[in-house]
Amino acid sequence: MIPSKAIPVLLLLAPAAPAQDLYDIATIRDLRLDFSQSNWWNLLDQNRQAETYIEADLEVDGVLYSQVGVRFKGNSSASVWPQQKMPFKIKMDEFVAGQDLLGYDNLNLGNSFMDPTFCREVLTYEVLRRWMPAPKSNYVRLWLNDEYWGIYVNTQQVSGEFLDDWFEDSSGNRYKCDPAAYGPGIPPSTLVWVGPNLADYQQSYQLKSDPTGSEWQDLVDMIDALNNGPLSSLWADAGPFLDLDRSLWFTAAQNLFVNRDSYIESRHNYYVYHDPHENRFSPIPMGCQRGLRQLRHGLDGWPASTDVPDS
Repeated sequence: MIPSKAIPVLLLLAPAAPAQDLYDIATIRDLRLDFSQSNWWNLLDQNRQAETYIEADLEVDGVLYSQVGVRFKGNSSASVWPQQKMPFKIKMDEFVAGQDLLGYDNLNLGNSFMDPTFCREVLTYEVLRRWMPAPKSNYVRLWLNDEYWGIYVNTQQVSGEFLDDWFEDSSGNRYKCDPAAYGPGIPPSTLVWVGPNLADYQQSYQLKSDPTGSEWQDLVDMIDALNNGPLSSLWADAGPFLDLDRSLWFTAAQNLFVNRDSYIESRHNYYVYHDPHENRFSPIPMGCQRGLRQLRHGLDGWPASTDVPDS
């Protein structure tokens, strides 16, 4: 059994939302997953690279949701393997069409990797949402086949439900600025110009929305406007393609919260969304579990991959 950590004091910082809000910061729900497969743990491990789901039943607030999809999630947060407290992704409608949990199709359960406080990710998003589009995040208690696995961070997926909350039109192209695979020659996901060929950008960005007929071209047009004009006319050239005011807030916030596993240093780990209503892009933060701390991430004079001890 995983020892439980104390419930974070962050729960006292925000006003309560309606009780039926899945991400109400003042509510900690019990999520009970029941796997019928005797080798369910091995199946989850075998499916890690392919990111395929296995079936389980989920009970929340006394309501049973049959045949949800479950898999391990994360990159660095999954490096706790073979320890038990892995992060999970639950897809409500993977095997039952139209099934959702309080209006949401996807659940992302984080293990607060490298965060003994369990507060950094939730607190960062709680503040960011006051200034820009950012996911909701709170806490749940997780049970696997009647065994308690402790507190998990429950963070909203940047998907259609998220876009409905923040934008007039949720039908635009949504890109995850994170390479699907890392390797030599793959440019960083920082809106740098690598030429007019659309295919050259598909290594560094992932289209996460349904095709609209303008996918990739709108992204390349924005990157072109951002990079290929004189600095003196940057605002006039790039402003029609990218919400520059929101982008400045976005980059300032990553620095303020020392979220260096992001656009500002590791050069990935965020989204951009092309809003058809405004006909321009907006940045969206993600992966804030490493905020509010210092990371020696290969900076000049610092050894790579060495963490500064938390104070």
